Amino acid sequence: VDTLSQSLNPHTLRNAYICSIIPRSKTIIKFFSLPTVDPDEIEKMIEFEIEQHIPFAPHKCVFDYDTLYQKDGQTHLILVAIKKDEIEKHLQLLEQAGIHPSAIDISSLTLHNTLSSAESQHGRTIHIYIGPDCTDINVVEDGKLKTSRGIPWGSKNLAEDLSKKFNVSLEI
Repeated sequence: VDTLSQSLNPHTLRNAYICSIIPRSKTIIKFFSLPTVDPDEIEKMIEFEIEQHIPFAPHKCVFDYDTLYQKDGQTHLILVAIKKDEIEKHLQLLEQAGIHPSAIDISSLTLHNTLSSAESQHGRTIHIYIGPDCTDINVVEDGKLKTSRGIPWGSKNLAEDLSKKFNVSLEI
């Protein structure tokens, strides 16, 4: 917390749009379709879908969903959920550092949004981000996010595996 707060100038943070990123591995992301394009019907169906797709009680999580696209009378959606205690821990850490985020996003979705604006919207693209503790993988087809996975394996694990395989120390 001290390192984070010391590295940020309070003057720089004032009036800034701050988007804090939560690791994909802390969330559940589900893709599904509903047999309607009516926003009111979608809103009513979402709670049922949460109960079907999320392995913990809806009152114990924070969730959001977004329409990916609509086709042939169906709405294709993405549902993102995270346990409330995970969000609370994340926000407490930021608060202790004097940071007040304007938004919270998920690492794999941030990766998708950033890269999809710069790439071709045709064909299949795979985004892979290897972080220190986890890896995010997105599959995008014709500009639409089709699936997203988080794997609890990252660059630290890679370094440890290589160290063991080649019998070298990780110490510098």
